[in-house]
Amino acid sequence: MGHQRRLGTLARYWLAAHVALLMCALPLWIRLSSLPALLRNMAACAKPREDRNTLELDEAVAIVARVCQWRVFHSRPFPGSCLRQSLALFRVLAQMGYPVTIHFGVQTNGPAFLGHSWVTLNGRALAEPWSPRTYTTVYSYPLSLGRG
Repeated sequence: MGHQRRLGTLARYWLAAHVALLMCALPLWIRLSSLPALLRNMAACAKPREDRNTLELDEAVAIVARVCQWRVFHSRPFPGSCLRQSLALFRVLAQMGYPVTIHFGVQTNGPAFLGHSWVTLNGRALAEPWSPRTYTTVYSYPLSLGRG
């Protein structure tokens, strides 16, 4: 039991470090490629789901969301919080083998447009404090066709 607990703790720290490194590379990746190319490259690292990871989905989502909110990533070179979190979730969960989809949407607020991005797995929004249904989806990138 202690060995399993140590492996679980190590996996959590490894994931947090992986997400932190991903966040550091994100500003450069965004500048060097178009959004479709960036998403295609992120999805290319996907593994089949049969390869079970030590961490479960909810725990992985919570770790990614927590790291994306670190104060250092709120500074100028980094993208806004929803884009930062969506790209990280998309990449990490695709690497874990989940058939995730990333969505980009807009909402009108008087004369202004508000943008938002989010990730879904089987139609369920992940790590969202409110429902993104109030946004009109303008672009989605599915990892596998037919999954939402």
